[in-house]
This record gives sequence, C-alpha cells and structure tokens, in this order.
Amino acid sequence: MTRLEFRQKWEARRDEWSRRGISAPVGPLLDEVLTDLDSVTRDEGTELLTLTQAAIRSGYSADSLGRMVRTGQLTNRGRKNAPRVRAADLPRKPLRYPARPLHVRSAPGRQRGRHE
Repeated sequence: MTRLEFRQKWEARRDEWSRRGISAPVGPLLDEVLTDLDSVTRDEGTELLTLTQAAIRSGYSADSLGRMVRTGQLTNRGRKNAPRVRAADLPRKPLRYPARPLHVRSAPGRQRGRHE
C-alpha cells in the first residue's frame, strides 16, 4: 500500500461514514488504521531506488551515494553499472543551521518612521 492509497482509503471511509451518520468504536478502527500504516511504512522501506532518486530522498549527491556503494557502505541491490539501493538503507544528511541567528539591520543613517 502506498501513502496515496492509504490516504484515499481512509478519506473515502470517513466521507462514507459521515454521509451515513455512522459512528464506530474507536479501538478496532484505530487498529485497522495502524495496520495499514505499518503496511505503508514496510513497503516504502523495501523500495529500490536509482542513485538519482536516492539522492533526492537522502540529501546526499548521487556521486556520494555511488561512492558509498563502491566502498560497501551501501549495499548495491541492482547491477554493477546500474546500482540500486533500498530506501530503508539510505543515510540521512543532517540539516545545516546557521551558527548564529541572522539579524536584519536598516541602512546606516536612515531611520524609520521619521518624516522631516
């Protein structure tokens, strides 16, 4: 099951139940939702990606991922000249934040709000 299928299924069920005025016990309903969510998560992790697709998801360049495949840091699940990597195996590049907050200052000699 994909994320889109998951969303469509539960939106359709919500809309149908709203139209019919159906209310259901929460426990069994949430069990079904969580089972579907597990299915989505499991399916996404096993997806095989090209290096270009993997680069978009991971934040690393395709060249860096190719190097990781060649050195054995990532397992090549494709062919030698057409590598594929499993989505669940991808490293995640940490987000970069500025070392200190950026401050916006007005230009020197100019003051706001004063008209002469």
